[in-house]
Amino acid sequence: MTRVPAAFLTAVVLLATAACGIQPTWIIGAGSKPVSGYRPEPVTIYLVKSDRLVPVRRPGLPGHPFLGVLQLGVPITSEERRAGLSTAIPRDVRLLLMEFDGESPDEISVITPEETGSTGELVVDAGRRGRWPRLALGQLACTAEAIRGVRRTLLVTDPAADTTKAVGTRPGDLRLRCADYADLR
Repeated sequence: MTRVPAAFLTAVVLLATAACGIQPTWIIGAGSKPVSGYRPEPVTIYLVKSDRLVPVRRPGLPGHPFLGVLQLGVPITSEERRAGLSTAIPRDVRLLLMEFDGESPDEISVITPEETGSTGELVVDAGRRGRWPRLALGQLACTAEAIRGVRRTLLVTDPAADTTKAVGTRPGDLRLRCADYADLR
């Protein structure tokens, strides 16, 4: 039995695969970058100018219908500051969305038109105890009601309150409606 040199076998394999009909290709252009035609709706938040509530539009994010309320915890932009706008929301407040109509807001990406029996109530935890200025309450109430489907806000100002009582029935829980702050608009 004769041994076939490895170099010979390699050459045979290379020649056999080189003629398999696959032609070399060069870089093929695919056109311009894909661009989404979707533009998320802006959110409306209420800021303060000369002790009045003023609606302001900020960019929205798809799938985040409650973004406006969370934006109240974000510092105002330099453009808003130059326009004389400010916020009355206490600096040490970290707003936490607890529920909307009995569901976790994290589970809601789109708010559908109100269903029969819907309260339209957004529950917000202030994350700290203490009194809020009336302007800040108006900011929260009006910003929340600028969201489709929200008809009132329940602000929980003492998250450590008696947990045996239902949210909304404890001291420090405040039900807010934008209409209650019409004199500030």
